[in-house]
Amino acid sequence: MNRIGVILFAVLCCLAITGNDAYARQAAEADSLERSLQNPQPDTVRIRALNRLAFLLRNSQIEKARTYAEAAYKLAQSASYKLGMAESLGFLGLIYYRLGMHDQAIDRHLQSLKLFEELKDNRQIAFRYNDIANIYVTQGYYDRALEYHNKSLILKQKINDREGVATSLKNIANMYLAQKKYTESLEYCLKALPIADSLGDQRLRGHILQFLGEIYLAQRDYKRAIDYLQTSYNIKAAINEQFTLSRLLNSIGNAYLNQNDIPRALKYYQDALTLAKKTGVKLEEQISYGNISNAYRLLNDYKKAYDYHVLFMNMKDSIFNETSREKITMLETRFQSEKKQAEIDRLNMESTLQQQEIAQQNQRFYFIVGLVAILAVFGVVMVRANNQRRLTNLLLQKQKQEIEIVYKELELKNNDITASINYAKRIQSAIIPSEERLRSFFPESFVMLKPRDIVSGDFYFLEKVVATDGREKIVLAAADCTGHGVPGALMSMVGNDLLSQIVNERQITHPDLILNQLHQNLRRVLKIEDSDSRDGMDIAICTFDMETRQLEYAGAMSPLYLARNGEITKVNPDKKPIGGRMAGYSGAFTRCTFDIEGETMLYLASDGYQDQFGGIHNKKFMSKNFRQLLQDIHMLPIYQQQQKVESVLAHWMSFGPQKQTDDILLIGVRLKG
Repeated sequence: MNRIGVILFAVLCCLAITGNDAYARQAAEADSLERSLQNPQPDTVRIRALNRLAFLLRNSQIEKARTYAEAAYKLAQSASYKLGMAESLGFLGLIYYRLGMHDQAIDRHLQSLKLFEELKDNRQIAFRYNDIANIYVTQGYYDRALEYHNKSLILKQKINDREGVATSLKNIANMYLAQKKYTESLEYCLKALPIADSLGDQRLRGHILQFLGEIYLAQRDYKRAIDYLQTSYNIKAAINEQFTLSRLLNSIGNAYLNQNDIPRALKYYQDALTLAKKTGVKLEEQISYGNISNAYRLLNDYKKAYDYHVLFMNMKDSIFNETSREKITMLETRFQSEKKQAEIDRLNMESTLQQQEIAQQNQRFYFIVGLVAILAVFGVVMVRANNQRRLTNLLLQKQKQEIEIVYKELELKNNDITASINYAKRIQSAIIPSEERLRSFFPESFVMLKPRDIVSGDFYFLEKVVATDGREKIVLAAADCTGHGVPGALMSMVGNDLLSQIVNERQITHPDLILNQLHQNLRRVLKIEDSDSRDGMDIAICTFDMETRQLEYAGAMSPLYLARNGEITKVNPDKKPIGGRMAGYSGAFTRCTFDIEGETMLYLASDGYQDQFGGIHNKKFMSKNFRQLLQDIHMLPIYQQQQKVESVLAHWMSFGPQKQTDDILLIGVRLKG
């Protein structure tokens, strides 16, 4: 071993001893805190102990850490202890992020950020900026991520937090790495590394060496990549930093795979999968499945490659957009799958009945055997009956075996159909704008979309365009297509594409003109003139002028609710739907214009909420009660409004075994003049 190797080996040994000692101290502290919780304590002391336990266990026992953080938050909330609430929300955001629950993670981080801003705690504010940025990196929103990273870096520099500055530089390097901007990523790594060395922070040094290794891996310098990645792994393993070890193992595996050392790469991938499952890192578990599938494919083991690819697809968080034709084809496949499912259900019922018949035949057989024993005088007759019964039973047993074979085949097909259904659902979810996109235009807004049958006939449309007059306008629409389930979803796909063509390509922004064009195009696409089809949709469209602060509305069978100054107004739509066959259709819709002065809440909704059956008398919720509900909630904060409409609906449906009647869509947006 050369001199440098000896020195590196000695350093790693020291790290291992130090890391194990630190881990032992943390374990001892956690045991002590858990014992202290068994004794009566003031609320603030108990909250600090629970939050400390969440911090100590976040890398090794993530579910236990989550339990402690949730308990700390509930107790802090009941005690109105703002600092305890802010800290526990921050831990919950980190834990949900590691569990792959990014929507809940960012919600907790934003609540924590608000509380720390009220407490004027700049250090914790910088931490929250950093955590929010990391979530945006994972989701691929790099511009938003860089904005938050820079805010965090500036604040850390202001308060002279050198460790925090190095952490921000490291995180920006990771973001550029995710974007494949290797020159920028390397630049930030080399800025962060000297700070980590001067602080003696091995955890931070391990992260930076990991990113350096991944940069060299991307640049095909595999020897240098493995050196950096293995050194980073040794440092993190020594200090028990388990959360990122699975990512390191996957990266090392990629280095060996690119050198065609597939067996060694496969071992690293499998170790990464084991560790990802143990630590609850869902993203790395998904990546491990994909890597293992690829390795088996290269080894020509296509059965295992397929099995791991299925696991990879089932865990995939996001889906790339496809062409409209491919999306509609997938939904059509889903429609045919539903027909097959009905046939499977029928065969399952027949199988159940035949199994019951077999059981009954067995009962009769035993009864006859007993009767023969008791009534020996009829022995000869009963022997004949017994022989006949045995023949019948053998035939039934054979039928049972055949049914079991068919049942297993049907079960496999059913699993395939279920996977297809879920895939169709993910495609539709990718097409409909996300709540994050809605909030990027309207920060105070919410969406409640509840399909009745997995995929939805209700959908909403959102686009920001520059109109022909040169002003920026936001077009928001809420639509209720004919039917629900797959037929409704197919119609929603057609409607979404037509709206996109009208608004984006033709730059039509006035809502009445959009409805006129949508009506004509939908009738043409569905060939309504040549058929008896009544397919169509009810829709409300609002256009918001960013410069004049004016709101335009037009509706086809779907109203607009406006709430201002404590009063709610229902703006009635035209009594004619889009598409379908309508006698005396004039070809024109009514446009209403409103000046936005002060705070205004607007609500767009399908009729699913008000038509839902429930309550003690099993009646519809009705539009009168729906309007009163909006009246009651419109002054509340947005997140409380969303919680209220969902809890009222759940309570309404809780009286008896109520099923959802129709797809439900409700959008709430707060506008400020």
